[in-house]
Amino acid sequence: MSTRSSLPGSLCTLLLSWLVLVPASAREGWHDTFASAQTAAAKSGHHVFLCFTGKEWSAVCRQFEEHFFSDPAFTNILRAHFEPVQLDVSAFRNVSGKEDEPLPEAAQLKLQFEVATFPTVFLLGPNGRPYAVTGFRPGGPESYGKHLDKLREKHAQQEALLARAKQSTGVRRAELLAQAIPDIGSMRMAQFYGDLMREVVKLDPENATGFARDFELKLGDHDYVKAMREMERDVRWSDMLKLTDEYIAKYELTGSELQAALMNRFDIVRRQRDLSEMVLTLDQVFRINPYNPHGRQAQQFLATMAKQMEEQSLLESLQIQE
Repeated sequence: MSTRSSLPGSLCTLLLSWLVLVPASAREGWHDTFASAQTAAAKSGHHVFLCFTGKEWSAVCRQFEEHFFSDPAFTNILRAHFEPVQLDVSAFRNVSGKEDEPLPEAAQLKLQFEVATFPTVFLLGPNGRPYAVTGFRPGGPESYGKHLDKLREKHAQQEALLARAKQSTGVRRAELLAQAIPDIGSMRMAQFYGDLMREVVKLDPENATGFARDFELKLGDHDYVKAMREMERDVRWSDMLKLTDEYIAKYELTGSELQAALMNRFDIVRRQRDLSEMVLTLDQVFRINPYNPHGRQAQQFLATMAKQMEEQSLLESLQIQE
């Protein structure tokens, strides 16, 4: 007896086309857009499970897909507390925000959430702010579900601190607010919790909590990076150099923080082809601390430049002799 399909060829072609066109995120229980997940969360009271993947070039993302997202049991675990959405940004790996054409939602969100590694998972509360950042973890759906439960419990504790802060004033309020802000990376903290961080800075001018100075630097760094990106897009090297020098002076940067800012400065003067400023800036980075990553990087640049200058000098000397 023949086992060949009795479906007409045209119908088989139609079915295959449908399978290709339907996005992976359209699987049952998952939302196909972030906006859809947010709308559903507002109705259900659930949190949002937002995952960025790059399945075309990341083996770990493909593992995540195969062992978790494609498993209905994992979807059921998620659906108990989350509205899940997966965004494959394989096509937007190198987007920078400088593109002339408007970017699709997935690419815009990749930039907004400062996603640089894949897969990256964000958990967002009812207020739309991310409160945890995680990713792929081996161990199966149940183990991952327990991991998410712990993150939700920590978020509940943070919400309790915010509630207590509403009943407090002064430095005590600043301390409670600071403890309620999740550590999701400096840029994300400033972007999503900037209002709370600025309040802590205002309430605690003497840095009695130990958080105010750190928050002030994170907020300043966020504003600096944002402005630098806009200037870079318009190729405004001189403005970038001026802003960097002002940033260093305003926040009185020292140590590794100063080194990081100076390495930004080096990148700008390098694009301006200002050799003397390049050498002076790298030398300053090296002198602050020659042994940390910034210091070693500066030393490597100085050695490379010295070799290039020596080779250029030798070449010019030979040309003169000829």
